Amino acid sequence: MKQNSIIYLVAISLLLLHVGCTAEVPGEESIGVSKQSMTLDECEAQRDQCLDEAGLFGLVTCNIDFTLCAMTSETGLPTRIRDAIAAAAACREELDNCVRSAETPSELSACAESQAQCVADVLDIQLPEIVTGTAACVDSGIECINNAESLSDLDACGETMAACALEEATSLVPEQVGAAVTDIAECTFALDDCIRAASTPAELRACGEAEAACVADSLGIELPDTPLSDIVGCAETAIDCTLQARSIESLSECANGFNECRAAVVDSLDAPQVLDCQLAWVSCLLRNPFAFIPCAQELRGCLE
Repeated sequence: MKQNSIIYLVAISLLLLHVGCTAEVPGEESIGVSKQSMTLDECEAQRDQCLDEAGLFGLVTCNIDFTLCAMTSETGLPTRIRDAIAAAAACREELDNCVRSAETPSELSACAESQAQCVADVLDIQLPEIVTGTAACVDSGIECINNAESLSDLDACGETMAACALEEATSLVPEQVGAAVTDIAECTFALDDCIRAASTPAELRACGEAEAACVADSLGIELPDTPLSDIVGCAETAIDCTLQARSIESLSECANGFNECRAAVVDSLDAPQVLDCQLAWVSCLLRNPFAFIPCAQELRGCLE
């Protein structure tokens, strides 16, 4: 009993010492527990930073900070996972409300599509055409989110749900369309991996260029002398189009749209040069109105 009393008095003394040590001093920042609720990992990071800054003087106060922080910490999950769990729950609640108010089969189908897109947005993935079997993928995706313990787990949830939805969608379309949809989906998966590994603006730009080349290859489009960085937007539009394709005709429309977009970009890049050449032609004739042949030769050289 006497030993417990001594331990209790020591603990109280340390807490009092901690209060005195962490009081704000003019011109200095106090080291204390954040008022915001933190995860256990964040508490540990705060303790380590405290020890680095305070040195030996922080052996007592920093560890007390950590103990108090750990006592009030949240689930210990990263903020992104907590947000994803809450968002997925909101998607399911929205589905329930939608189903209760639906009066026709088409409205029920719209509810399922809305939920699928809602969960896809939580996981930051693109879905192909949403079909009946997609609902099971969505349910598995929500369960995966709820069980995630790390950011890599959450990324895996997205990849698994996207692959599941892809399998369901491609099983209902012609083989040629299914192959193109699968290839395009692989382009988006590769982009996600590339972006996660990128650490500089140049590497991120290279990721977009690689995706554009991948999309062109998937749709059988050649890119002669085309600056890939300028057609990333064309590729993104083609991805959205292809993932929703249900027939060979609609797939062809996606490919044609991508090619037309690419051609328009190339033309816009060439336009300034053409305009400069035309101005040079006019300037040449103004200097010598009768020098048609020399000016024409200059124009031909400019355009080449």
